[in-house]
Amino acid sequence: MKLRWLAVAIGLLLVAAFSVSTALQIASNHRASYADSKARWIRASIVPGMSRAVAYQMIKSEGLTAYNSAFVKGRPIPAPSPDPRNPLNGTGCEYDTSSGDWPYKNEPLPKQEGACTLNELFGPKTHPDADIELPGAFNIACGWLTEITIAFDESDRITTVNVGTPSPVCM
Repeated sequence: MKLRWLAVAIGLLLVAAFSVSTALQIASNHRASYADSKARWIRASIVPGMSRAVAYQMIKSEGLTAYNSAFVKGRPIPAPSPDPRNPLNGTGCEYDTSSGDWPYKNEPLPKQEGACTLNELFGPKTHPDADIELPGAFNIACGWLTEITIAFDESDRITTVNVGTPSPVCM
């Protein structure tokens, strides 16, 4: 009798595992399809010669966000394990990722302190690029990401739109 209950329990666990696996695959396929459709829309709709303002309005209407990581503002925080050999001496950085959204012409870089000064490596930006990330398919260890870069000229018009292919980002 105990073996019968054990067999039933194992069977139920296998059914549950299969159900979870199927649900994850469906969700992954949905995200991959969404990313692919948005990448196709960008290729067709966001074109060289278009102004930054018009491009941003169209991108926002699709529920997407353009950003530039050089403009992300950071706040110094204590690091979990200070290392006296580290010139930053035990400080870390907490980033407000939304502060890099919608970069504009002649936008000044945010003033940073401590470990957050990495954006100074980028230098000043007179006509910053705008990046869009489209998360796609995923599995238990990796996700795929399509990265898009829109470059602008001195008159704030698009010069190039580079839509990458989905690339794995793994743990």
